[in-house]
Amino acid sequence: MDRLPQELLRFIVEDVAYESLEPLRLVNKALAAAAAPFLFEVIPLWIGVRSLERLTATSEHPQLSQYPKQIILSPMRFID
Repeated sequence: MDRLPQELLRFIVEDVAYESLEPLRLVNKALAAAAAPFLFEVIPLWIGVRSLERLTATSEHPQLSQYPKQIILSPMRFID
């Protein structure tokens, strides 16, 4: 898997369901890098500590902070 070009890995990741992207990132570093732009493209934000912690962690991460293109506010969801 590490020998495949990043472009080919990106084509593979494009066909993976969104729910499977997070576990896919755990397979190896190459798939983690290919899946990150799709997984972190949209950041959901709701009223709650965990949501704000995730947003802060993503924004402070040197690689992941480059991927978000949109933040979606969901005020009806309340989580501690």
